[in-house]
Amino acid sequence: MSTCVHSILGQDKYYIGSTQDVTERLDRHNSGKENYTRKYIPWNLVLKLEKETRSEAYQLEIKIELVLYSLNSLFFKFRPSPKANSAPQMAASRVAVR
Repeated sequence: MSTCVHSILGQDKYYIGSTQDVTERLDRHNSGKENYTRKYIPWNLVLKLEKETRSEAYQLEIKIELVLYSLNSLFFKFRPSPKANSAPQMAASRVAVR
């Protein structure tokens, strides 16, 4: 049976995971049955990629997490500071990495 890597978005948070049943997994996230994701409900599916094996899915999951983390860090590094004449400040990452 194939495994799907999925990305969901909720309340300014991304979550990357893998499962054999994306619909059931999304329902679990949105019903509050998952500890980490319950405080960011509702979640919307934004990416679904199918892989032949769990191992391939996990490797892809890690690559996606690294790309999102890198992009997010770069975005916040160059984000203007709320103060008018101060230098840009690095803000905390918003990417949820398991």
